[in-house]
Amino acid sequence: MINPEDRWKTLQFNGPVANFEVQIRVKCDENYYSALCNKFCGPRDDFVGHYTCDQNGNKACMEGWMGEECKQDLNYCGSHHPCLNGGTCMNTEPDEYRCACPDGYSGKNCEIDIDECASNPCAQGGTCIDHINSFECICPQQWIGATCQLDANECEGKPCVNAYSCKNLIGGYYCDCIPGWKGVNCHIKYRNGLNYFEFYPSNKPTYTFILFSYLKDEVNDYHCICPRGYAGKNCEIETNECESNPCQNGGRCKDLVNGFACLCAQGFSGVFCEMDIDFCEPNPCQNGAKCYDLGGDYYCACPDDYDGKNCSHLKDHCKNNSCKEPPHHEALGF
Repeated sequence: MINPEDRWKTLQFNGPVANFEVQIRVKCDENYYSALCNKFCGPRDDFVGHYTCDQNGNKACMEGWMGEECKQDLNYCGSHHPCLNGGTCMNTEPDEYRCACPDGYSGKNCEIDIDECASNPCAQGGTCIDHINSFECICPQQWIGATCQLDANECEGKPCVNAYSCKNLIGGYYCDCIPGWKGVNCHIKYRNGLNYFEFYPSNKPTYTFILFSYLKDEVNDYHCICPRGYAGKNCEIETNECESNPCQNGGRCKDLVNGFACLCAQGFSGVFCEMDIDFCEPNPCQNGAKCYDLGGDYYCACPDDYDGKNCSHLKDHCKNNSCKEPPHHEALGF
């Protein structure tokens, strides 16, 4: 029996009259192997498998594939690119991968846009608009801040027309009207039976508003009943309302005409900086994390599997190279 091979084989035939020398070889048809040419192996690179055939008709997996039929993908990330929205793909096992999603996305393939409005971060009835890895609060009037947690200072818009001062309140304001004026903004003029006249302080030419003073007759003399915020014989002395140190919690006092304004330290608000702003109300932390108010900021104590400012995305446990890649022959199970 002559086995199939590429070499020629020489055979000698000796007879009584003549001698013969014959060269012969046997070759299997293409893709057939073994001594009987009955073993089939056809190279494939498709959904059936990814392999070539060695000289004995055995399947040899192409680079990046393994398994009996060479169908298990060792580089699933490179072959399929499954991670969306900028996610980073990492091969974990044959035909297995994991996506490290950027902030604002989650899901097997980072296909889910995290709804930062789900925790209702906007206070005081503010409307939350979801963005990628962030949110925006549309605050009602009288409230400002990232989560509508700060009382707006309506006095900055100078709503009071004829008033000693404007006092900011929680969710509103109050105009301290000068005599002869009334209304929410001191815009309604009225007379109360007293004689009055208008004057500009001669030593304060930059003032653009009008002060009112009352003059009481005395024998060979006069007496000025000064408007609030002024004192002296002729109402020439401006009172310093900051002398009593009205601002609390480290706030700086700014003297105004018949009033003052407190410039509050971070984390405090209110007329006297008496309100400690709780940055954990409402809770910005996600995935069950506990929020800690730091006074001017907050800290989320994330569970083990989450990180980020608000614990909004899965933690990459391999980021610090704590996982070492096994040797190549171990990874392939050889």
